[in-house]
Amino acid sequence: MLFFCAAGLMYLTLTLVSNRVIAIIEKRARRGIAGPV
Repeated sequence: MLFFCAAGLMYLTLTLVSNRVIAIIEKRARRGIAGPV
């Protein structure tokens, strides 16, 4: 049971972190490539 709780917590943290990273990369990509849209 504890293993499943830890796995769920790790998955949630990974999802949040990756979402944050993707948002930052998208902002940089839009600024660098597309310019004002």
